[in-house]
Amino acid sequence: MSKPLLQHDLQYLASGKSVFPVIITADGKKRPLVKWKRFQTKLPTQDEVKSWWQRWPDACIGLICGFVSGVSVIDVAVLRENPSLLDHVHKPCIAATTISLSPYPSTN
Repeated sequence: MSKPLLQHDLQYLASGKSVFPVIITADGKKRPLVKWKRFQTKLPTQDEVKSWWQRWPDACIGLICGFVSGVSVIDVAVLRENPSLLDHVHKPCIAATTISLSPYPSTN
């Protein structure tokens, strides 16, 4: 079990983020290891998160975006092509956002 990632996962959960385990496939795509649809409206339990890490110690952390976690994502590549999209984003969201770039290509 990867203790540092488990601790991060539990911290995300404690802060109200809906998390689930994913793996990165050989072709760079993200694949969920659990059925994640129910976590769009309900947070997993600590016991669920711990059991996932026991079962898949090499997993990565997936985060459900949207209302359940209070997280919105803007695809920067799309934004470059359509800068006016920012006009439709609630301005306080932008001010309070941390930008993180993934080393993995988009799976869209």
